Amino acid sequence: MLTESWLDPEEFATFRAFTSTICRLFVLFDQELQAAVGIPRTYFEILWLLSEAPERSLRMSEITDRTASTPSRITHAIGRLESDGLVTRMHCADDHRGWFAVLTPAVQSSLGNASGPYAASIRHHLLEPLGIAGTQELRALGERILEHLGAEGDAVSKPDKEH
Repeated sequence: MLTESWLDPEEFATFRAFTSTICRLFVLFDQELQAAVGIPRTYFEILWLLSEAPERSLRMSEITDRTASTPSRITHAIGRLESDGLVTRMHCADDHRGWFAVLTPAVQSSLGNASGPYAASIRHHLLEPLGIAGTQELRALGERILEHLGAEGDAVSKPDKEH
């Protein structure tokens, strides 16, 4: 049973609109990217993180942190990307329990093939309905929430490069 401290109707409506929007957008992004290039959005985002990293590699634990995922999901995803020839795993020289995921040269065409459809999906489903003013407002709101959460240095808040 809900208590008196539960959200009031306006708070609940705001929360529900936000979470429903995010969930639906991720479903659409996944479906469209999968249909266009055969990889899920989460795999593309891992490849993108690696492409932005120094030496095109990251510790597996850092990928887990930056994607807000679990170690087992990242291990599975990296395994799939490895079997597709897009990533290799290397032991950490200073920590034999740790692993790095490293992009292979073959990844450039995959990123290039996926970035166009993914960008088109983001524009169509998120940015176009908001218009310029709404997009700027959404960014400001997102940055304000990230700052409140102490995540201003998080990967999602950094401006990205064109791919």
